[in-house]
Amino acid sequence: MLSSLKKILPVALVFEAISAFGSTGEGASTDLSVLGRCYMKFLLNQQVAAQAGMIAQEAREGDVLQIKQAVSDWSTARTADLRKELTIQFGNNARSRFEQFVGDYTTAEKAGDAKRLAEVGEAFGLSPAPADYASLRKSAIESFLQPDMAIGSKWLGEIQTWIDVRKKTPDTPDLSVWLTRDQPTIVTKSTKQKKPAAKQPNSLADAEAGIGEFAGGDEEVSSPLDSFDDMRKKRSERKLEEAQAGMEQVASERQSAEEEFAAKKTAAAQAEADAMKRHADKLALTEKDALEQRKNSWGNRLKSIVGATVSSATGAFTGGIGVRAGQEAANAIFESD
Repeated sequence: MLSSLKKILPVALVFEAISAFGSTGEGASTDLSVLGRCYMKFLLNQQVAAQAGMIAQEAREGDVLQIKQAVSDWSTARTADLRKELTIQFGNNARSRFEQFVGDYTTAEKAGDAKRLAEVGEAFGLSPAPADYASLRKSAIESFLQPDMAIGSKWLGEIQTWIDVRKKTPDTPDLSVWLTRDQPTIVTKSTKQKKPAAKQPNSLADAEAGIGEFAGGDEEVSSPLDSFDDMRKKRSERKLEEAQAGMEQVASERQSAEEEFAAKKTAAAQAEADAMKRHADKLALTEKDALEQRKNSWGNRLKSIVGATVSSATGAFTGGIGVRAGQEAANAIFESD
């Protein structure tokens, strides 16, 4: 198909047809769908993180760092999901394809490009076709963004509720415990690497310096001193073997004691972690209605923000349009930890 295009279209127009919105080959619609969906999720995730930063202003001074860490963990996890999805689809070209798409898309949205709007809407399988870019985002919210919206709004409601409970109940567990109270905690014991034992000589003869090979005559003359020396060596070897066996026994007993101590520490840490989660769950149970209300409230708020105008939708992150927006988005996804 590309060769036929070259015959009938100028080179510039062919290049335009092969943009970041997809190639002219098979699977172009799938590529465009993945790029568009990832960008919509990216905008939503950035808005969730931005709103969490605003919530932090309501927290006690000593709790702000916990919220910042939670935001960092959230962003890292969501970014990793997007990076994985893009890499599966585009391999080593994932970054360049996404950067180009975001640049082209934001430029088209700013200009109200109806052609690009129709292409993305068709790739998303939207029917009827969206009338404008705001309608496109609203349709995305009502379809494939719903799971992400639910997760984001619940997460924001949890943080806001934790802030309020923390103010009323000083012994409220840390935010990391609060956010994972419905997940099992597995405390892993630290394994101490066993140092390799120094090599012991197998016999007294091994410990002694060699005297070289003796080249004697054809006959060997035995002496009483030879028999005495042999007996002395055997006694020394026996004593050495007994000492080695004693050291091995001591090392075995010490290792058993260390493992028992480590097991007790692990069990204690596990019990403490479980107790903290039970306490967090008990406190959260009293806030069940508030949690549900806040989840719904944040869901409506996120819908309003993400479905707003292009300046509102992108401004919370960079405010960039075109090349700058593409670079910033690609950096956020592919250069994050």
